[in-house]
Amino acid sequence: MGAYARQPACKPHTGQPLATLWRDPQAGAFFAGLPFPLAPLDVDAPTQSGFRDAEHQYEENWTVTLHMQVTFSLSIAKDFATTLSVIALSADVSDPPEE
Repeated sequence: MGAYARQPACKPHTGQPLATLWRDPQAGAFFAGLPFPLAPLDVDAPTQSGFRDAEHQYEENWTVTLHMQVTFSLSIAKDFATTLSVIALSADVSDPPEE
């Protein structure tokens, strides 16, 4: 997840609140309330990098790697053979076959 802020007051602390919120028990409670099983698992330390915008000005950028556990199950219907029909046919062959 990337975070970018133009306000100078927010720039030094942009990545840390995201990492802290991901570790919070309320994040787990939020994802537990969803209809599909997700859970926050881990977060890496926020890293800061810069980039140049369209006006060729240097801007700060924070990157936070969030890890999430996704538990899913998949059920696929399969066809099974319940009966087998066998027909015996006579064949005019030598046993063992000649080469």
